[in-house]
Amino acid sequence: MPAASPGPAAPDSSSPPRDLPSLTGYRFVLALVVLICHAAFISSVYQDKRLHDLLGLTLPLATGAVASFFLLSGFILTWSAPRHEPRRRFWRRRFWKIVPNHMAAWLVAVVFLVTTAGTTGMLATPTDAEPAPALANLLLIQNWIPDEHYYVGPNVPAWSISCEAFFYLLFPFLLTAVRRIAAPRLWRWWGAVAAAIPLMALVSLLVNGPTLYDWLPLNGTQLWFVYAFPPVRVLEFTLGILTARLVQEGRWIEVRRPVLIGLPVAAFALVPVLPATFVFGAALCVPLALVIPALARKDIAARASVLRHPRLVALGQSSYALYIIHYPIIMIARHVLGPERKFGAAAGTLLVLCIVALSLLASHLLYRYCEVPLMRRYARPRPHRTPTPRPQEIPMPRRAESPVLPPAPGGLPGLGHVLPLLRAPLPFITSLSSLGDVVKVRIAHMPAYVVTDPELVRRVLVTSDHDFTQGRVYEKLAQFLGEGVGTTSGRKHRRLRRLIQPAFHRDRIAEYADTMRTAAENTVADWRPGQEISVDSAMNDMALTAVTACLFATEMTPRAAAEFRESILTLFHGAVLRTLLPTAWEKLPTPGNRRYRRAITVANRAIDETITTYRAPGQRRADMLTLLLDSRDDDGDALTDQQIRDQVITFLFAGVETTGATVAWALHELGRHPEAEKRLHDELDTVLGGRPPTWQDLCALPYTGRVVTETLRLHAPWLILRRTLHPVRLGDVTLPEGAEVVYSPYALQRDPRHFPDPEVFDPDRWLPERDGAGPRGAFVPFGAGVHKCIGDAFALTEITIALAVICSGWRMRARPGAAVREVAAATTHPKGLTMTAEPRFP
Repeated sequence: MPAASPGPAAPDSSSPPRDLPSLTGYRFVLALVVLICHAAFISSVYQDKRLHDLLGLTLPLATGAVASFFLLSGFILTWSAPRHEPRRRFWRRRFWKIVPNHMAAWLVAVVFLVTTAGTTGMLATPTDAEPAPALANLLLIQNWIPDEHYYVGPNVPAWSISCEAFFYLLFPFLLTAVRRIAAPRLWRWWGAVAAAIPLMALVSLLVNGPTLYDWLPLNGTQLWFVYAFPPVRVLEFTLGILTARLVQEGRWIEVRRPVLIGLPVAAFALVPVLPATFVFGAALCVPLALVIPALARKDIAARASVLRHPRLVALGQSSYALYIIHYPIIMIARHVLGPERKFGAAAGTLLVLCIVALSLLASHLLYRYCEVPLMRRYARPRPHRTPTPRPQEIPMPRRAESPVLPPAPGGLPGLGHVLPLLRAPLPFITSLSSLGDVVKVRIAHMPAYVVTDPELVRRVLVTSDHDFTQGRVYEKLAQFLGEGVGTTSGRKHRRLRRLIQPAFHRDRIAEYADTMRTAAENTVADWRPGQEISVDSAMNDMALTAVTACLFATEMTPRAAAEFRESILTLFHGAVLRTLLPTAWEKLPTPGNRRYRRAITVANRAIDETITTYRAPGQRRADMLTLLLDSRDDDGDALTDQQIRDQVITFLFAGVETTGATVAWALHELGRHPEAEKRLHDELDTVLGGRPPTWQDLCALPYTGRVVTETLRLHAPWLILRRTLHPVRLGDVTLPEGAEVVYSPYALQRDPRHFPDPEVFDPDRWLPERDGAGPRGAFVPFGAGVHKCIGDAFALTEITIALAVICSGWRMRARPGAAVREVAAATTHPKGLTMTAEPRFP
C-alpha cells in the first residue's frame, strides 16, 4: 500500500539536482517501444497471422509510451524551469530543440513518398505527401485538421511533435498558473486532470462514423479527437506539470515497487475489454504517471538505477532524434524489400533488428550533426546589450499615408492564414468577400491581397493589366514549362499570343471536333453495364488523349505513346508540387527528381523529334503543331523549336486536368439532379437522334451548353495570382510594388450578391432572359484581358462534345454513401468520384 512521505530524501546538496538521468534513460526505453511497434506490427512484416496479432499487443504499449512522453515533457520542463525565464527565451530553446530534427525527418519522408510514388505497406502514403498535408506536417499544424491524411502523414510520429509545439506555446502560462495553486490543493487538481483524461475517451464515443482501419475499431473523428487533437492531449502534459510540482513541494506519495509494476500491468490487461478510444493513453496514462516521480526520486536520493547507466543516458539524449527519424527508415526498408512482402519469424525478427540498428545510427548522426550544433549556436541565452544613447533627433513632418489595411481575422503569429488555407481553403476564400473589396491575408510572413469585388478584378485583368505581371506561382511554373504563353508577361506574352492565336481560330477548332469526339468514344468503348468508373481519372485520361491528338496528327508507336503519356502525367504532378517546395529541394539527387528530369527528357525528345519530322518537306499535317511551325510575327520571324516545345507543354498542362475535371463535375452534378439529366438526355436524343455529335450540332444543344456553363461556375479555379509592378491603388487601398494580388473565380462565382442561390446547380440561370452572368468580372472561369485563356473555345468545345458522347449512350449513377471531396489544387477537382455506368439503351 502507498505510504505518505514527508518529502523527497535529499542528498547532501542544499537543493535537489536539476538533471534527472534516470528519466533521460527512460526516454530511450519509451522511444524504443514505439520503434518496435512500428517496425514489427504497423509494417506487417510477419507471415504468421497469429504472431502478427500477438504483436498487436505492442500498440497500447506504444501509445502508452507516447502518453509518457507527454507526461515526461511537462514534468522535466517544470523541474528544470528557471524561476523567471522570459517566455521568448523558452520558446527559442524549444524551437531549436524540436524543429531542425523534425524538418530533416520530414524532408526524408516527403522525398521518399514523392520520388517513389510507391506504397510502403504502412500508414503513410503518397497522398500524405501532397502539397497541403505535407506543408501542414512541416509547419506542425497537422493535428488541427481532422483528416487522417494530415495528422497521419507523411512522417507519422510528427503528430506528437505538433502536440508538443502546442504544449510549449502554453507552458509559460500553464506553469505560472500551477505555481499559483496552493500546495494543499495540488492533489485536487492532479485528480481532476487525471479524471479528465479517460473522460475525453468516453466523450469521443458519442461520435459515429465508418471505421478507418480494419485493425482499429475507431472512426476518423474519434481517432483524431483522442489521438491527435492538441487540446485533449495537453491534459497529459498538464498532469506532468502538476506531478513535478507535487514532488518539488514534498507532497508526492511514495508508491512501492509492487504497485508501480502491478498498476500498469493491470491497466494493460484491461485494454482489450475497454472501448478502443482508451488505447491512446487513457487506460495507461495514470498508472504510468506514477513511474516518473518514482524514477525522479531515485535520482534525487542518488540511489542506484539501471536507467542511469551512461550508455542508456547517452541513448536517451538522442531519443528525440530516434523517435522522429525511425518511421522514414522503416518506410524505406519496407519499400526496398517489397511493401507487401511477409517474412517468417526468424527473417522478420532479423529485419526488425536491422531497422532498429539503422534507426539508432540515423538518430546518432541527426543528434550529433544537427541537434547539438544548432542548440549550441542558437538556444543559449543571448548576451544582454546596453543600448547606445542616440543623439536627440529633430522631429520631421510626416507625409500623409493611406490607411493601413488590417489583415483578415483568424491568422496566427508566424503562420498567418496558412492553417485555414490548408484546412478549409474553399470556405476560407469564399468568406473573405464579407470583409471588404480588398482583403489582406498572410501566408506565413508574406502578405497577399485578395480582391473580392468584380469591378476591381476586372481592373486587375483588363483595364489596368499593364500595372501587373504574373505572380509567384507562374514564376515557379516557368522553371518547368519554359516560356509558354501561360507563364510569360508583357511584350513577350503579347508576341507569343499573336503567333499562337491561329491555332485556336474558330475554323481550326471545328476541325479538331472530330478528334475530340473520337477520344470520348474510345473512352466509353470499354465500359460495361454496371461497371464502376473512376470518373475523375477517366476524364483526365480522355482529355490527355484528345489534346495530344489535336497537337500531333502523326501516329506514335504504342510504346512511344505510352512513354510520352507517362512522362506528361509525371510532369503534371511534379510541377504543381514544385511550386510549393524550396528550389534547393529540386537539386537533390533523389529517385523522384531523377524520374522528373527523365520525364522532361522523354517529353522534350518526343516533341523535338516530331518537330524535326514536321520540318522535312512534305511532312506537314492538319494539326496544331503545323500551325505553330507556319506562324510568323509582323517582322516575319517564326517560333524557334524551343519556343514551340514550350507552347506544346503549356497546352498539355493547361488542357488536361482542367478540362477533365469539368467533365467529371458535370457528370457528378447530372447524377445528383435527375431532372437536369433528363432534359439533357431529351435534347441529345432530339438533336442527334443516336448519331455522333459534330461541331455544327453544338449551336443546336443550348441546354447542354448551359449545363457546361453552370458547371464552370460552380467548380472554377480557386486561386489566381498577379503581382504589382509599382504601387497601385485598388478602391480605397494602395498596394505596394511587388505585392501579391489574388483573385478567386471560385469565390466570385459563388457570391450570392452576383449569383442568387449560388450553391444550387441551375443551368437555366444562363437563359438570356435571366441574365445570369452577373456584373462584369464576376464570371471569369477562363480569366479575362490579355491573359485570358487562349484555349477557352477549344476547352468549351471539348467539354460539350465529351458530355454529348457520354450522355447519349450512358447514364452515370453515384455510388450510395460515396463521399466526393472538392479538392483545391491546380484546379478545383473532384476526389473519390466513382460512378456506376448504366447504358441508356439495351
